[in-house]
Formats: sequence, structure tokens, C-alpha cells
Amino acid sequence: MANLIGHTITVLFGVFLILFVISFTNNIRNDYKDFIVENEIEHVCLLAKGAISKIYVTGNLPGRYNDTLGDITVRMPEKIAGVKYRVGFVNSSIKVETFFEIGRNTTCQSGFDAAYTGLSSGGRTKFTLRQYANGTKAIEMRNV
Repeated sequence: MANLIGHTITVLFGVFLILFVISFTNNIRNDYKDFIVENEIEHVCLLAKGAISKIYVTGNLPGRYNDTLGDITVRMPEKIAGVKYRVGFVNSSIKVETFFEIGRNTTCQSGFDAAYTGLSSGGRTKFTLRQYANGTKAIEMRNV
């Protein structure tokens, strides 16, 4: 009878140890995935801000017509942590939205005075700066 109780306690201890190890590794994996997602979202924001800063022309250039002042094509990541995403503009901020199980929405400031339009789902993305006859500037983003 004592052997049976000893074996039962040993088996239960082993089962609890296995469950502990599984939950611990799942927590580590989830924390690591969150870290990767945050870094990749920050990378996408920096790519978009860098593209805008390269084409943005300061000052108010005289023009009688609607002119394109510059454009640049950037290769954005296809996915963030293996999941599709969308990047677009909200007012003067850049918004990165991830889908499915990650489900993150993050915004970062662009810092330039212009009207912003468009969105991209990764891949080759074109940023265009336009100045209209009334002096306003617009930045457009779209997939190529």
C-alpha cells in the first residue's frame, strides 16, 4: 500500500512539473512575440517617416499649377511577425494595424505640415508629395 501511494505521488508530481514547464515556455514565447511585433511596427513607422522626410520640401515654392514635388518608392515588410498588416494615415500620424491573433494598432507622429492620404499593405510602397496652386501640400501613400 505504501508503494502505491509513493508511485501516485511521484506520477502527480511529474504531471504538475510537465504542466508547469509547458505554461512557462508558452509565456516566454508570447512575450518574445510581443517584443518582435513592437520592434517590427517601430521599423515600419521609421520607414514611413524616413520616406516622408526625404521627399518633403520646406518653404512655399511658387507655382501656378498643381505640382508633384517629389516621390519615393520604399520596400516595406510584407508581414509583421508573420501576419498581414496595413499602414495608413490618421490626421498627421502614421497608423499601423495588424490583423488576426496579434491585433495591434499603433500610431506614430510624422511631424510634417501636410494633408495625408492613402494606405499600404506592405511591399513596394510609393510616397508622393504634391503642392497645389493655393500652397497646400499633400502626402500620398499607395502600393505600387
